[in-house]
Amino acid sequence: MFEAVANAASGQASRSDMEAVAARLRAALGDKLTSFTAVPPEEIEAALRAVAERKPDGLIILGGDGTARAAAEIVGRGAGVPIAPLPGGTMNVLPKKVFGARTLDEAIDSLADHEIRPLPGGEIAGRVFFLSAALGFAGSLARLRETQRGAFRPLAFAKAWTSTANAFGSAMIQGVRWKTRKNPSWRRAHTLVLAVGSVQSVMNPTDDEDDDEGFEIASLDLRQGSDLAQLGYHAIANSWRDAPMVLIEGARRVDIEAPSKRPLVVLDGEPIRLPGLKSARWIPDACMILAPKETAAQSLEKQKSEPEKTA
Repeated sequence: MFEAVANAASGQASRSDMEAVAARLRAALGDKLTSFTAVPPEEIEAALRAVAERKPDGLIILGGDGTARAAAEIVGRGAGVPIAPLPGGTMNVLPKKVFGARTLDEAIDSLADHEIRPLPGGEIAGRVFFLSAALGFAGSLARLRETQRGAFRPLAFAKAWTSTANAFGSAMIQGVRWKTRKNPSWRRAHTLVLAVGSVQSVMNPTDDEDDDEGFEIASLDLRQGSDLAQLGYHAIANSWRDAPMVLIEGARRVDIEAPSKRPLVVLDGEPIRLPGLKSARWIPDACMILAPKETAAQSLEKQKSEPEKTA
């Protein structure tokens, strides 16, 4: 039996007819769908924990990347229940990893003939992520972005702006220190991004993206003001990887030293305080997902690429 939970306020979900979504899910899953619940953001975690206690055969989740990550962490990894993250947010990065370029209706229809397979991810300070974890200046920048959602709140924006300015100064002076087994010397980063698979797969995901190689680490270290201008030039030219202040490295485990005891880390786009942060590790089966069955052509293509991976 399957259950469905929707974040009624997230991106595309807030503009969708929930009754029509529920009807389409029932058409795809028949009497296997036992419930469809649409709740406001503040009730999402409670709804997910209730699903985790009931342990259905699968959970269909409709919301943004933050909602999908919470479902994967609480219900997927926590309770061992496969999840299907439907595209219900604004960016829909995680849903694109599972359903590709399918629209919401097409993704729902594909569940009529689904399969269960593992979804790679990462774990940092006991929390799970499936797209990326960003440390350093990225946390305060994400919190500033959060104040732009919904009605404009001047006091909240001013507080977030001050915090962002302070965090930028702290990041320039202290930064985040990190190392890997391949390169065991500590290095400093103004912003550190751990992408599951690759940074490119997070920026432009597809349902056939191969994430079984670990993290791609993008370390940004700005030494002086002119570095920011130079980075901007490379970004505009779409060659940011070639910028001298950017270091790219692959690893399955990263040791981390943050400048505070409770650093603000952005997990799949959501800023979260993470006390006790010491390292991050890549997990090949962070949770199980309900995904469209591979076509014969897709399966053959993967088989052909196997020798290349193991060579």
